[in-house]
Amino acid sequence: MSDGFVISYTPTTIREWCQSHGSPYRVLIEERDAVTFGPNYGSKPGFGPTSHFRAPEAYVAEVAGAHVLGGIGIVTVAGQVLWDIAACERADRFDLVGGSIVASSRESITVQSARVCDDPIPAGILLQSFFGANYHHWLVEHLPRLLLVERAGIPTDVPLLVDLRVLAVPQLSEAISALTDREVIGLEPDVQYEVTKLYIPSCLYGTGPNLQRGLEVEIGDVTLHREAIDYLRERLAPPRPWPGGRRIYIDRRAKMAPVRLLNGGEVRAVFESFGFETVSPGLLTFAQQRALFGDAEWIAGESGAALTNVLLASSSATMICMQAKRWPLSIYSDLAAYGKQKSLFIVGASSSDGADGRTYQADFAIDTDELRATLESIL
Repeated sequence: MSDGFVISYTPTTIREWCQSHGSPYRVLIEERDAVTFGPNYGSKPGFGPTSHFRAPEAYVAEVAGAHVLGGIGIVTVAGQVLWDIAACERADRFDLVGGSIVASSRESITVQSARVCDDPIPAGILLQSFFGANYHHWLVEHLPRLLLVERAGIPTDVPLLVDLRVLAVPQLSEAISALTDREVIGLEPDVQYEVTKLYIPSCLYGTGPNLQRGLEVEIGDVTLHREAIDYLRERLAPPRPWPGGRRIYIDRRAKMAPVRLLNGGEVRAVFESFGFETVSPGLLTFAQQRALFGDAEWIAGESGAALTNVLLASSSATMICMQAKRWPLSIYSDLAAYGKQKSLFIVGASSSDGADGRTYQADFAIDTDELRATLESIL
């Protein structure tokens, strides 16, 4: 094929493809009922209301002669695209067009590639999907798959296949080194790679890349296996259950989404008046972030990737999360609650409908008088 081409594929789940082609498919965590924690909008830190959802099975599959599109990790073989989210019952709620994907429906996924790599990869473990170079998605969506890799007993000489952009972000490279010493191969975005034997560990963080414009978040749009958080905390959080006493306010410097807290300077000043130290995690190494948050008793900030660092804090730490409006988006409350951490969610006044009509990305401001009163009552 010449450089630059567009191909359409029929979407199917990895389970369906493996069953129809006799390829290995090992279920490592059975499908089951699970509990998710909604945000706690009460007057003091605690745990939000619970809801039940059906946690999908977790697996490791093996596909021979597959092609992987670098960047988002789309797997294609024999005219089909193996992409669970595109074939699931909630697929219509997600916007599956963007980047290399130029058109998407339940019947067809059209992918644009820049070129094909000439050198096949003998074997590899896929650790890719959308937003691979984002700190939150790297920690919560990608790295927990190593739990399945370990349980499946995949030979240690099989390398990990990651988005090449991950290797350009020191904190992300350091995070993976803290969990495994496997060789890591970076795949260039929009380039097709042939992998002779591809291992695919399923995602323990179930969601699509973005909701369709105008939709509100619902329970089930974002699901998280509790095993993913248990695995990360076991490997990365401090072993002691008590915090070191530091109060940390996160000064968010977003890379993949805009800073949404409009009066951040005023809000930061309020937190600092209560003994919070302002930190910018994006300027710290991963080791420095582990040490910092491992010593934290209180962690505050607006919703965003940096708040994922509650994973690195002790089970006695408390999280304060600020956001634009009330919604049942449970990812940050689950990150805290699964780690036995209490949390408090503070809602601001939204000043927009969010990026492209997505309300969970709306700009907002926090009433600093109300914030001061809240901190006085809980600290």
